[in-house]
Amino acid sequence: MSTVADRSLGFFERLSDRVSPILVRELQQAVTARAFAVTLGVASLVVMMMAVAFTWTDSSWRGGELGRDALGWCVICLAPIAVVVVPLQSLTGMRQEVVGGTAEQLLLTKIRPSRVALGKVAAGLAQFTVYLGVFAPLFGLAYLLRGVSFGSILLILYFGVLSNIAATAFAVAMGSLGKRRNQQQAAQALASIVLFSTSTGLMGGGYELIREFDQLLRAPEFWPVVLTVTVTFVLGTWLAVLVATAVLSHPYENRSTPFRVFGVGALAVGALWLLFVMDSGNRPESAGYLSALLALLLFPIWLWAPCEEEALSPRVRSYVPLRAGLLVAPFLPGGGRGLLYAVVLAALGVALATALPFLSTGVVHRSAEYATAAWLYAPFAGGLARAIRGRLPEGKRWSVVTFTTTVILFFVFALGAQVVLIFSRYASASSWNVLHIFNPFWTVFDGGPGWFHIAALVVVAGLLLLAGLPSIFRGMREVARAAADRRALVD
Repeated sequence: MSTVADRSLGFFERLSDRVSPILVRELQQAVTARAFAVTLGVASLVVMMMAVAFTWTDSSWRGGELGRDALGWCVICLAPIAVVVVPLQSLTGMRQEVVGGTAEQLLLTKIRPSRVALGKVAAGLAQFTVYLGVFAPLFGLAYLLRGVSFGSILLILYFGVLSNIAATAFAVAMGSLGKRRNQQQAAQALASIVLFSTSTGLMGGGYELIREFDQLLRAPEFWPVVLTVTVTFVLGTWLAVLVATAVLSHPYENRSTPFRVFGVGALAVGALWLLFVMDSGNRPESAGYLSALLALLLFPIWLWAPCEEEALSPRVRSYVPLRAGLLVAPFLPGGGRGLLYAVVLAALGVALATALPFLSTGVVHRSAEYATAAWLYAPFAGGLARAIRGRLPEGKRWSVVTFTTTVILFFVFALGAQVVLIFSRYASASSWNVLHIFNPFWTVFDGGPGWFHIAALVVVAGLLLLAGLPSIFRGMREVARAAADRRALVD
């Protein structure tokens, strides 16, 4: 029931209560900003000039491909707006909030950090929708001029929206990184390079992209390709929002669980993609390669988990589940539980490459060896990281030191393997020595994983896991005690 104070609010105030306050505020600031008005005015002028030019041009020019040319110019004009102009505005806004302390003030309210990040992304999408409205007449003109199908126009609009969402989420994540000026400048420079490079590629390949879309509409692989691209963009956006949310969260908040859930979620999405998108004939081979690829892409998550501090924060302890604490323990913060998470994630990854294709088709492809070798690096590197972290003092910075040291050790020993090959008289360029176990790219892909390589990984990972078992048990006991304390308070 609305109160008298609620009824006294204006339309925009009531809308702000119903919709994300961040979205409403960002839109209000964007509409009143001079840069938005200038960009929108330039875009409107360009659309008018191109509409007049294509209308007066003879329809037989270039063999009747006038509509394709008009659509190509739409892509050329919208690409920088979708992946540069709007995302960089969101990056600048996020950076100002992080540096100016606005983010801390927002967190004192009921607005959660995830709503801040999602509100920024939604505001960027709303701005891009305005630009799409400006270019809508030119899209209609391209269709009337022939030479391009209505399906191609819809595909361009669909992938344009996906590109804008993913680029804005990436920009918001980069804008939230670091509070020092040099860190912010480095993040902005990296984001600008990535976004400008993507925009340049889209602008240069605009005409070729339209031809590919025309062929894709008539190809039997239409839905698999569209679903694959969509899932990739969604996962990338999800990860970028998690990064921004973690940066905006309080240090005592649970920052680890969303990332650990993301790792399992990525494997679940991969399993669904194999079952419902990939045909059964190619499923066994694709399962192995997809699992190996996910092992390499998710390595920051499963390597960072064992690098965390061992104990739970007081705030996280108060949210431990009452009954199923041990079942969710691998997803809770903590280095020992992080090592257990790395083992669980590796087991799920190997199951994706072996059990899923065997149960659905009765066949296991040799690519499962690649996946098995790749996922064995999760307990291997995780156990090494946990052994290093256990000898360092408490503190967030020592977790970063552990992560960096582990990566450097792998690089140094992998380089040492190549030095051994250079100075060995009897070894060939393709020979494998024990130091190559620190080079996942050589062991998994270049050298081709044999059962000897997998056995060596199992032995080393098993020894490191044995050394990390006390940390795992301490983490499990801590979760059990926290759950028992919560049950005692409830009872």
